[in-house]
Amino acid sequence: MRPPRVGVVAAQVCIMAKFCGDVVTIPGLRVLPQGNMGLDRSPSLISQGAIAAADTNATKDLSVAIVGAGPVGLLLAIALFRRGFRKLRVFDRLPNPPSPDATVWGNAERSYNLGIGDRGQKSLKRFDVFKRVDRWSQTVFGRMGYSQDGKPPTTTLQKKRSPSRIIARDRLSSCIHEELRESCPGVEMSFSMECTNVTFDSQGATLTMQQCVAPEADVDTAIDSVSDAEECQTDSGPFEVQVDVVIGADGVNSRVREAMQTAGANTKKTILQDRRPTAYKTLPITMPQDARVDLNYSTRKGSIGIEALPNVEGTLGGVLLCQPHDKRILEMESAEDARRFFDEVFPDWPSPQLSDAELAAFARRRIRNMPQFSYCGPSLNYGGKAVLLGDAIHSVKPYFGLGVNSGFEDVSVLDDCIQEANGDLGVAFEAYSKRRAPDARALVEGQYQLDQPNTLRTLLFFVGPLLVDTLCHKLLPSVFSPSVLKLFGNSDFSFAQIRAKKRRDRVLQILIFGVVIFCTFEVTRRMIRVAR
Repeated sequence: MRPPRVGVVAAQVCIMAKFCGDVVTIPGLRVLPQGNMGLDRSPSLISQGAIAAADTNATKDLSVAIVGAGPVGLLLAIALFRRGFRKLRVFDRLPNPPSPDATVWGNAERSYNLGIGDRGQKSLKRFDVFKRVDRWSQTVFGRMGYSQDGKPPTTTLQKKRSPSRIIARDRLSSCIHEELRESCPGVEMSFSMECTNVTFDSQGATLTMQQCVAPEADVDTAIDSVSDAEECQTDSGPFEVQVDVVIGADGVNSRVREAMQTAGANTKKTILQDRRPTAYKTLPITMPQDARVDLNYSTRKGSIGIEALPNVEGTLGGVLLCQPHDKRILEMESAEDARRFFDEVFPDWPSPQLSDAELAAFARRRIRNMPQFSYCGPSLNYGGKAVLLGDAIHSVKPYFGLGVNSGFEDVSVLDDCIQEANGDLGVAFEAYSKRRAPDARALVEGQYQLDQPNTLRTLLFFVGPLLVDTLCHKLLPSVFSPSVLKLFGNSDFSFAQIRAKKRRDRVLQILIFGVVIFCTFEVTRRMIRVAR
């Protein structure tokens, strides 16, 4: 999913010139006003979407548009540039975020935090972006949990091959964008540009675009800025951009995916029933100077919980999770209402750390719904003309930190396929689709299994299997794999491989359990017979 940005402050807006009938020429692309369809094309395209390049250089002469300049889209631009593609342009409907060193990032309202685990770090290192991202990330080694009963919090340290790096989502985009600007000269970036439609013909793809104008954001209600709008505000008419190839990294409501399906690609979006609808509000938390900033802070009371991840500046970017219909949150209007709520529900933490100004802003902030589980497939491409990555092909709830990490892994897999196909995008896209579509489904369905609607089902289908898997792996590590959560965080295995491993483990566990029950029954029966 490409989740909506929260707290967007329009610091830099890239505005294109208005189009009055003249053709605007940029490297590798020609932008035309609505209705003008003329364009010089690369000779390497054949009908119905297959790219048949005579050689690698001809294929890499294609013009490529990436829709979506989030972390995944920007990393993909770097990957393609490193593969020799030079006619690249990236579009995004939101404004360009500030530079990574901007002081605004110390304010947790600017953007929500996310964790980059082993899968994401591996991809960032592959494309030489990790050092820049790591500079502005906070490494987390465990969790501090508050029970809200007056007792001291408990600290649990975690042993991971790659400790999570915590960074604001927009700051992550800013880091990758900065790397793209410095190491990939000539890549065109167009922020505040929304793609409203894509059509395909024998020549390639035509994108219908419109310029977005971000409204001014109020500091107290910054999360309700342009990111929440269903459609961007615009002061000019639509225009068209014609390219050879379009790549959709434009999130869960991907326009590129919809266009591919309309054109005949089997890119159907499957949405799983939301068994546990969850809403959230962001909650910036200022901790005491002596507090640890290398931990994830958390607490839960009934149906309400708080998860808070640290920024490199030392503040916490918190998220309050609740049921969408919780009247205590919906009816909150003032700092006094918020203070009563936090003193009653979370007296130990974070209530003492929340100022009246933070509480007033929290009360006014809009409640949002968590995304639903969804995946795309069985095809992720339309011949050699279009392909999908990131939240456009797999959307999960952020409990287990696999949203952006799996998106980064999509880029690595596509890069492998391009290399194996010697730059032939038609062959590469087909290989990527066959390789990654099963992973997208396995990821979403695997995480969905862990998101149970009530305590009993959580114990039966989440906690219980985790305990059994952990015990079996500890007793017979050569036979049983680790728990599914550990495997999800291990980049050595694809999600489809993890699903196969756990299915095999379940069969073995059932067989062993059956043998134990049978042997116990037989021993008991014989003992009773002897006793008689």
